[in-house]
Amino acid sequence: MKVKFSSKFPKLTVITNRDRFLQEYVEGKTVLHGGCVDSELFGERIATKLLLHDILATTAKRLVGVDVDEEGINEMKRKGYRDVYYADLESWDYDENFDVIILGEIIEHIDNCGLFLQSVLRFCRADTTVIFTTPNSYYFLFWIYSLFGKESIHPDHNYIFSYNSIKSLLGKFSFDVIDNIVVWEKVDFTRVGDTAFTQVKKKIAAFLLNSVHLIKFIFPQYGKGIIVITRPAQ
Repeated sequence: MKVKFSSKFPKLTVITNRDRFLQEYVEGKTVLHGGCVDSELFGERIATKLLLHDILATTAKRLVGVDVDEEGINEMKRKGYRDVYYADLESWDYDENFDVIILGEIIEHIDNCGLFLQSVLRFCRADTTVIFTTPNSYYFLFWIYSLFGKESIHPDHNYIFSYNSIKSLLGKFSFDVIDNIVVWEKVDFTRVGDTAFTQVKKKIAAFLLNSVHLIKFIFPQYGKGIIVITRPAQ
């Protein structure tokens, strides 16, 4: 059998704010949020009011969070969060199905994607929407880094996905892709605790890179992140 090594990019919907898109998508729905802690960034997300779990809670009918970060879950409970659980989705003993399952920036961290995806199906009905978000292997900033002999990647990432590679993986484990979205959010390098001088340098760098965003009208595939909307295969 002849193997085809080239595939067209899918039709892409361009958005400029991932969190706002997800917030609107889950309105009035029961939602399972995997990776709810946003490990290593929890405190900063709380301080800047950018914790995705909080954003989803503003519109979801019911929101359940789960994360493998035990310390983070305990901190959420101390802060008064309810329906958040320390557990691994691969072995979590929880009996409920949801309208929407949000798996934000998780799949690239997973050791065994097949086991993980099979486990997620336990929380699905036939009409459940499962949303995967992940960094885009074609992100233009990654190419800029490579020009300087560097690779920009989180040290805990096991994979980096393209549009067709993630579709292929999901299809092998009974998920049908119903929409492909590319995220073109503005670059912001500033962090809580930066000095004033550091903030100025980072804002200048961000301004230069954000000016490149005009290419999204011609080459949308080079955005920062991928959002894949799926349903269990029938």
